[in-house]
Amino acid sequence: MAQSWNWYGKGGQPVGPRKHPSLFTESLGVLMATSRRFDWTKNWELQDVGDKEWLWDNIKDKWELDETRKEPTLALISGDEFRNKKSKWKRNFYTRYATYEERISHRPEQLSQQEWVQLMKFWDTPEHQAISKRNRANHAKQIAKHAAGRISFPQFEEIMSQEAGAPPSL
Repeated sequence: MAQSWNWYGKGGQPVGPRKHPSLFTESLGVLMATSRRFDWTKNWELQDVGDKEWLWDNIKDKWELDETRKEPTLALISGDEFRNKKSKWKRNFYTRYATYEERISHRPEQLSQQEWVQLMKFWDTPEHQAISKRNRANHAKQIAKHAAGRISFPQFEEIMSQEAGAPPSL
């Protein structure tokens, strides 16, 4: 059965059901991780166009998406989910363990052994280590913390619109 979806905001961000607002992006992430199509050592922008088309073909009918939603889905939303997935894997399966042997024995179940070894080698490169060190330092300098939880601003807008009967004003 197809899931309907509302789109709000300039970027066309999805606003889903209140009970599970991230269902759409999670379904994208599952397809990305289980398809064995994507190179996890590259950024989303550098992934094969054919693989992105495959992802679109697999979600458009289920979520009743028309072609106007293709660009925001394959660019902004999928790119964020791709990056978030790698970030979680790095945090939970790479940085948590100190040695190569520990890391190799604790891999994400969505990745094959070959994919995991390739990703660990990528994270071990001096270039990536320098980037990670710089990013950690910049993150530590942040003063304001995000406090909205998992609900995005477009989702807040949708909730407020439903409760008030009209979109919120400034």
